Amino acid sequence: IIIKHGNGFMSLYAHNETLKKEIGDTVTLDELIATTGNSGGQQETGVYFEIRVQGEASNPIDWFAGKKNRRLDSKLKS
Repeated sequence: IIIKHGNGFMSLYAHNETLKKEIGDTVTLDELIATTGNSGGQQETGVYFEIRVQGEASNPIDWFAGKKNRRLDSKLKS
């Protein structure tokens, strides 16, 4: 599942077992979008999570830890 947040921000969620949303659906805070699975050859159940800014991957740890991401800061200013 890819969620477009606007202003060039997207979050991606993969290795889902079931999808609860379809293309074009609106997603609200705390809404269930999928259930975890072990698709994609994974041995254990889990979720692949990625954040993209202006099409480039951004380390999610930086977002959760509140760290500054220099590449992100420069993209937001341009």
